[in-house]
Amino acid sequence: MSLEWEEELEKEDPHRFLLFWDCYGLETVLDMDGYDRKRIEAALKDETYTDVDVGELIPKLQLRARFNPQRCYEMYAITMPDGVTEDDVREMFDANPQGMASLIRQRGLCLYGKNAETENRRRVIV
Repeated sequence: MSLEWEEELEKEDPHRFLLFWDCYGLETVLDMDGYDRKRIEAALKDETYTDVDVGELIPKLQLRARFNPQRCYEMYAITMPDGVTEDDVREMFDANPQGMASLIRQRGLCLYGKNAETENRRRVIV
């Protein structure tokens, strides 16, 4: 499956998602590319886009996780093939929660959780 995944990402434009889950399951799926597209479309139409900004949402989710340590929150950013929607990601989590969590831990960037400190330290260029 990993070879197919990488080949699919190379063929088409990748799609970025923010995922936030705890011991009870998936809480938040945010299509970051879709958010950017909607915000730009609204600006071109001289409308105001009222959804939460991604830059504001991440610290809010991290704060929620810090004040609820008993729920063991994890937050990851991951790239998926173009055409995958938020609903698709939710369905994948519903069908196989542990498998999806393991795949995302392997392929995604940990923004909050038990792997965040070592993951982010490993990616720093010195």
